[in-house]
Amino acid sequence: MISRSGEVIRGYGTEALLRSKLWIAAHRPGTAVRCNLCEWTGPRFAERQRCPRCKSLPRNRLVPFSLSQLGLNISQSTVLHVAANRGEALYVAAQKPQLHIRADLRPLDGFNFQGDMCNLGLESGVVDIAIAWHVLEHVPDDALAIEEVARVLRPGGAFLMSVPIHPAGNRRTRDDRTVAATDRESVFGHHDHVRSCGLDYGDRLAAAGLTVRTLACDQLDGTTLDTLGLSPAHVVWCGTAPAGQ
Repeated sequence: MISRSGEVIRGYGTEALLRSKLWIAAHRPGTAVRCNLCEWTGPRFAERQRCPRCKSLPRNRLVPFSLSQLGLNISQSTVLHVAANRGEALYVAAQKPQLHIRADLRPLDGFNFQGDMCNLGLESGVVDIAIAWHVLEHVPDDALAIEEVARVLRPGGAFLMSVPIHPAGNRRTRDDRTVAATDRESVFGHHDHVRSCGLDYGDRLAAAGLTVRTLACDQLDGTTLDTLGLSPAHVVWCGTAPAGQ
């Protein structure tokens, strides 16, 4: 291992040595990369493209990028933020929404609303922007959850969401409730995922009556991907409620 002074500490293997070198490189001054959640800049991100300051990963930094690219203005809006990562929640709060509903199924610190995504308990037509980031792959009845989010959107309101695509480039979403919990890691990509999501996932928003736009990171230029540390494997969908809903 290498200490912050650069001294080699004996007794650590090659992997630990590499991690230490990456830590040192990420903490040197520089402006080649930027975290758009906490505004840290440096010469490179740390291991797994993690921000050295706020610990954000590519999927987390995709939230502010997607909001900007898809023209969604959080300021003075009512935002429903489902199972929000801390860094994502802090970013949204910093944009000064009129109301920031941080919802989770469980009573957790940092959340101000407890509710099931399939039965939110909110009045219809009260939310301007809903955000669910890497959430729906955990929800058994995701169609019902999407319909519930669509119900609470105001006319013209937007549902911004992303799910992990597994395996990479997978075209068709696979739902299979016969897959045993012990096999979910190998079949769905993670032990607590209940489906393997594909590039067709936006069709589920359309089925709920939303007009869908897609932001595929593999279509972004290399400079944007490198500067913000985004992954070309990620996809975002934005479903907009009918204006006359």
